[in-house]
Amino acid sequence: MAKAYYRVSDFKQQVLDKRTEIFERGYDLGFHSSYPFLSLKKKYCVYVYASPFSGKTSFVFDSYMHIAKKYGAIFGIFSPESGGKEALVSYMVQIYLGKKLHGTGGQEATDEEWEEALLFIDKHFIILDPKMVGKNKIEFTTEVLFEQIYNAQIEYNCKIDIVLVDTHAMLRKNETDRKKSISDYILDNLYYFNHVAESMDVHIQIIMHSTDESTQIDKDSGVEYIAKPHPNRIANGKNVWRTAQTLLGLWRCPEGVVDKATGVPYPANATDFFIQKNKILGAGDVGSFRLFYDVERQKFYEEIGGQRFYCGEYEAIVNAEPTTSALQPSSKFDQSDIF
Repeated sequence: MAKAYYRVSDFKQQVLDKRTEIFERGYDLGFHSSYPFLSLKKKYCVYVYASPFSGKTSFVFDSYMHIAKKYGAIFGIFSPESGGKEALVSYMVQIYLGKKLHGTGGQEATDEEWEEALLFIDKHFIILDPKMVGKNKIEFTTEVLFEQIYNAQIEYNCKIDIVLVDTHAMLRKNETDRKKSISDYILDNLYYFNHVAESMDVHIQIIMHSTDESTQIDKDSGVEYIAKPHPNRIANGKNVWRTAQTLLGLWRCPEGVVDKATGVPYPANATDFFIQKNKILGAGDVGSFRLFYDVERQKFYEEIGGQRFYCGEYEAIVNAEPTTSALQPSSKFDQSDIF
């Protein structure tokens, strides 16, 4: 049996060599409100969960576009719930352009805009497209997922920085997993994700749905809404809570219902983000922040000092040369800037 025990003296130099890396931040999301609480750090995983249609995928891709522009990061995307690869990329084009291109109020995009968006997405995103039927069928178990990531890096001569699994429920079980209880499978599988993130030097985001959605009815307004997210409402939530390095829950605020903590009604189009666990040194802390969703632009924004800022906009102002702007933001984009 191989050795799996150590004194610090056995690996002291490795600790010293990595001390800066261990405490540094990851990729910032582009929202000033999120800065104290969350960054996406390579070698670690973030678990994102909420009830359906809470904006999980929209939030993830909104921040990914910013991270790609700011850091030049490359993403591996497994998101079969979004449809085939053509539908997924078309959805991403909307977010890149900041335009709703379908349905009521749909806008037009020129050929030049489509070409620009597709060129950017081609540079920064690799789409994993499972084939569930036909002779070329590929069932994406967790192991197959990362084999495809590894092979893509070789074929495209690139290093993937962030892997999205949207959602965890869409991954297939291998033969060994099928023999396990659901509880043991979840525990083992999520530990595997944690180890793969470290060994492959990637950040992994895993999206999950909450279950057993309890609804509440506000006695004053009659508004019916889903309760705030709690890890126990994730399928096998106790094991997810146990293995997660960072756990992020999203909640669509019920418009008009009075927030008992503040005495103020929840505004329209608001989503609260709760970081309920954060064990990643340097990546952020537990806490919450609020964003708003603009349907016309298919993007989130934050409100700071009474003004609206989309992903990356406030940071750009903070980092720009001093101006006579009425906002007069701080010259440093960090926790101390929160209004």
